Amino acid sequence: MLFYDFEVFKYDWLVVVIDSIEQTEHVIVNDRDKLQALYDDHKYDIWVGFNSRHYDQYILKAILCDFDPKEINDFIIVQGYDGWQFSTQLNKIPLNNYDVMPNPPIGLKTLEGFLGSNIKETEVPFDIDRNLTEAEIQQTIFYCRHDVEQTIKVFVEKKDDFNAMYGIVKAFNLPLNCIGDTEARITSKVLACSRTRFEDEFDYYFLPCLRLSKYKGVQDWFEQKKREAKTRGIPEASDYEKRAWYKAQEHKIIVAGVPHSFGFGGLHGAPEKPVHVKGLILHVDVGSYYPSMLIAWDLVTRAADHPEQYKHVYDTRMELKAAGKKKEQAPYKKLLNALSGAMKDQTNPAYDPRNNNCMCINGQLMLLDLIEHLEAGVPGFSLIQSNTDGLIISIPDRANGFLTASYNFGVSLANIVLAFVLAIYFLIDMDNLLGGIKKLLRAMLPPKRYHASAEFWSRCNTILIRYITFDIVDGFIIGGCNFVFMTVLSMPYAVLISVIVGVTNLAPTFGPIVGG
Repeated sequence: MLFYDFEVFKYDWLVVVIDSIEQTEHVIVNDRDKLQALYDDHKYDIWVGFNSRHYDQYILKAILCDFDPKEINDFIIVQGYDGWQFSTQLNKIPLNNYDVMPNPPIGLKTLEGFLGSNIKETEVPFDIDRNLTEAEIQQTIFYCRHDVEQTIKVFVEKKDDFNAMYGIVKAFNLPLNCIGDTEARITSKVLACSRTRFEDEFDYYFLPCLRLSKYKGVQDWFEQKKREAKTRGIPEASDYEKRAWYKAQEHKIIVAGVPHSFGFGGLHGAPEKPVHVKGLILHVDVGSYYPSMLIAWDLVTRAADHPEQYKHVYDTRMELKAAGKKKEQAPYKKLLNALSGAMKDQTNPAYDPRNNNCMCINGQLMLLDLIEHLEAGVPGFSLIQSNTDGLIISIPDRANGFLTASYNFGVSLANIVLAFVLAIYFLIDMDNLLGGIKKLLRAMLPPKRYHASAEFWSRCNTILIRYITFDIVDGFIIGGCNFVFMTVLSMPYAVLISVIVGVTNLAPTFGPIVGG
């Protein structure tokens, strides 16, 4: 595996290559033959760079094809073209290129800062209009070497991504040079897509599962936009005009009290001011929502010769996610999500704009359908936020209230039963209990105070016995009356309920309330 970085000036170019296997460094300055020899020795190895997918690999190929590296440098950086558009001859130079730059892109200097490295740039200006001096070349080599070393550090931090991508290439028997492709390109190769020119972009349709009523106006809006697009000739318009039309389409509506915006790119709904709510807050999210739709409703690109491979990628990703392997599942997730963009990209073999529209439009309408039914069927439902693949909602925490009430009832019932058992025990063993208390008091108190205390406790004992006796009698009366009442009315569980009512009636004040 080789790590490399090119620097290109008007009259000079140089490259630093570090061989991680042989642990050697190659520095080449303005020497095409030396570069050719290095390439020939390592053409079957993997070349790793930072932004090499868009830049460095094309500089390498251009030099080997005898093009002026400054010319293709300006073609890519100044004019903003993709490197592959420069010349078809570049395709004749095979290269197993792997780019460690994250997607979405983050600059190498930014990552160097995160890694705690020196982020100082070379002082040699890239627009210098003369040959570099030896000192300038050495300074450029120094900073170029530093960038290659930092690229190695980034690779080490992201090696799980590389291993997963390498596993995908192997699992689907793809050529090794595919390891440097974008996720969208790899997805099209995994599905064995054949470039097809579809002319039915605005023949999208609505899925039969939709049951919109209150918010059916949104579905009608998409239907109206279909007619409008065809009437205005949008299907035949240029890519620029078509993208502009898509971007301009927006339908605003209040859904469940929250402002929403619908369009061909997705939906978004959020309150205008911060929300503070109490209750049960749920994040309703579907794992791989759009990929799930593509599989469930047979919307995987029609350009695929092996659409079943998409479900294989989906199942693999879900298995890794369930196993907690977050890093390993990430590349599979990217492949799944990449198909959406690929189906709208005319340069991608997976191009199928109609199915993309079906997926995006119906995905929004299905979420809207869910909101409508939650709003109508769940008391206290409140929508907090919605986006293209999920909702955040709030509902009263009735379940928690029910559990709390059940717990309190159980504690009260246990206390009542325990008190009843203790009372019976005290009544049965009353003589021994009273004898023990008398002996204790006689030992602790003088004779005069002992007799006064004995008289007091004797009165308390009489009152307690009468209370417990008549409370038990009252419980039997209440339970019996309840049993007779329920039996006459043919109500179920008469015995069980009557026993509960009778027992809970033993507790003063709150017992009858709990039993009732």
